[in-house]
Amino acid sequence: MKIITFKRRSSVVLAVLMILWVVACNLFLSSPNRHFAWLANSFISGRLDIPAEKLREAGMTDIVVKNGRYYWPLEPMPAVLMMPLAPFIAEDDLQQVAQILASLTLLGLAFLVARRSRYSDDDSLLFACLLGFGSMAIGVISINGPWYLGDTVAAVFVLAAVLETRGRNRPWLVGILAGLAGLSRLTAGLGAFYFILLELFARRGHREKLRRLAAIALPALAAIALAASYNHLRFGGWLDTGHKDHFLLPAGREAWYVARYGLFNTAYFLRNFYFYFLKLPELYRWLPLVHPYGVSAFIVAPVFLYAWLADRRRPEFAAALLASVGPFAVYLTYFTTGFWQFGSRYVLDVLPYWYLLVLLFFERLGLRRRHRLMIVASAALNCALFVIFMLHYDLKVI
Repeated sequence: MKIITFKRRSSVVLAVLMILWVVACNLFLSSPNRHFAWLANSFISGRLDIPAEKLREAGMTDIVVKNGRYYWPLEPMPAVLMMPLAPFIAEDDLQQVAQILASLTLLGLAFLVARRSRYSDDDSLLFACLLGFGSMAIGVISINGPWYLGDTVAAVFVLAAVLETRGRNRPWLVGILAGLAGLSRLTAGLGAFYFILLELFARRGHREKLRRLAAIALPALAAIALAASYNHLRFGGWLDTGHKDHFLLPAGREAWYVARYGLFNTAYFLRNFYFYFLKLPELYRWLPLVHPYGVSAFIVAPVFLYAWLADRRRPEFAAALLASVGPFAVYLTYFTTGFWQFGSRYVLDVLPYWYLLVLLFFERLGLRRRHRLMIVASAALNCALFVIFMLHYDLKVI
C-alpha cells in the first residue's frame, strides 16, 4: 500500500485551496465592468467599439469617445482570446470565466517553470503559491475586472516565454509570446526586452546569435505593427492609444493630476515611489488596511527580495535587471499607480523575471524549512490583508 507523506498531503491541500480561492473570489467579487467581454462580442460583430448601452451600469471610467463611438483603450488580446468562448458562455459570465482560466494558467505556468528548474513537485507548487499569493499578483488573480484581466493575460504570456527559455528555447516561439504579451499590455511588451538581452548575453557564435535575435524580433515587430494598426483604425493615429483622451471622473484625484501635469511627468516620481516601495498598511479599527493606491513591495512580496541575491554572473540576472528599467520608468512617471488595486498590479509585467531569479537563488542555496515557512507566511499574510481590503473597500462591511 502506497503511503502518502504529510508533505504530499499538504501539497494537495495547498493546490485545492489555491484553486478554490481563485474561483470563489472571481465568482463572488463580480463587477459590472465587463469591457473585454463586450469587446469580444463587438469583434465577432465586426466592430471595434463598445455599444453605448453596455456602459449604462459600468459607467464611463477609462472609456474613449471618438466620433460618437465608445472605445476601450487597453490592448485587445484578452478580448481576442475570449472570442472562441463567446458563443458558448453568457456575456455577463464571460469575463469571469476568462479571469479564472487566466489566473489558473498563471499558477500552472509558475509550477512548470519551477519544475524546469529541477525542483520537486511539492516545492514547485509552493513556488507557484509564492508567485500567485506571496506577491502583488494576489490582487490581480482574485478580482474580476478588465484592468486585472489585462494584467493577468500579459503575465501569462511573459511567464510562458520564460518557461520556453528554460526548455527548448525556440526563439520564434519566445518572440511570438513576447509579442502577445505586448498586445495584452504595452509595458509588458517593453519588459519583454528581457529575451533580447538574454540572447545578447548568451555564449553563442555571432551568426547563430543574429539568427536567434531575428527570430525573436520579427514576431515582436509584427505585434507592434498590429497594435499600431489597431490604434489607427480606432483613433486615426498609428501611435494614438487613446489614453490621452480616456475619461476620468471630473472630481477624482487622477483627473486633477492629468489636468495639471499630463499623463507622464517626473512630478509623479516621489508619490509613485512611495506607493510602490514605502507605503505601509494603515490601522483601521485595529486592522491593517492596504491603501487602494498601493502598498510597499517589501510588505506584499518580501520573498522576492531574494531575487537580487541570485548569482550576478548568470545572464538572467542582468537581463531581468535591465528589462525592469523601462517599465519602471513608465510606472514611476505615470499619473496613477494603478488605482483601484491591492498591491502594485503593474509590476506583474516584470514579476515573472523576478520569480525566475528567486528560483535561481534557491537552486544555488537550497530551499530549507525556514524558507518554506516564509513563503507560506507571506502568502497567508497577503490573503488576510486582501480579505480586510475587500471587506472595507468593496463590500463595505468594516
